[in-house]
Amino acid sequence: MLGTFIVRSGLLTSVHAFAVDPQRGLFILALLAIYIGVALVLFAWRAPSLEAGALFAPVSREGLLVANNLLLAAALGTVFVGTLYPLALEAAAGQTISVGALISMRPSCRSCCR
Repeated sequence: MLGTFIVRSGLLTSVHAFAVDPQRGLFILALLAIYIGVALVLFAWRAPSLEAGALFAPVSREGLLVANNLLLAAALGTVFVGTLYPLALEAAAGQTISVGALISMRPSCRSCCR
């Protein structure tokens, strides 16, 4: 949702930005705020009824779920930094960077980018 807002509002130019419209960007930002607000309200509502659970073994279903969550959080952080780094660099140093067409021509990427 954050990436959609950044591209659709015109903050970041992308080849996928076929509809750059600040009104659409504000709508997506409002939708993002609603999603986050509802999630926080639900968490605050349910938090008092949650009980502390017992410790679990690292090699178990719960342990694999934690490992999966850590892997997905690392992927999310990588995409988040990669999306916002060009904006932060431009704001801080006035330099612009972009990923060109040559990224898809690398030998390691040819099999997955066809």
